[in-house]
Amino acid sequence: MAGEKQQQQQKKQNELRRDMTMLGRAIVTAQNARDEAAENDQQASPEYFNEIAQRFENSEDRSARAWLQKMLSKVEESNEKARMEDKERIAMLEGELKMTKQMLLMASVGLLICAGAVLFKHLKN
Repeated sequence: MAGEKQQQQQKKQNELRRDMTMLGRAIVTAQNARDEAAENDQQASPEYFNEIAQRFENSEDRSARAWLQKMLSKVEESNEKARMEDKERIAMLEGELKMTKQMLLMASVGLLICAGAVLFKHLKN
């Protein structure tokens, strides 16, 4: 029982070390890309960072590539969720805009009726 717990704890520690190592590699790669961009006085364009990611992806370290793919898919999921929320927000705002236009139209018609009544009253007198 105690041996199993110790093995599980050791396994978790090893996984954590591996994740930290991969994170460290990714950070170093990003720092190198930033430094290289500064040296070359390049603007941080998406194409440039895609090239850096491609270099990292082509590395011999399969665990690093797997980790990078996992992180990229998380980013893509987050972006997709944000896009859906934006679409919902846009649809809601478009509905509010339509209602506001209708209210303004009704208010304009009401003002025209009032103006006509006032004009009629003055012309009658």
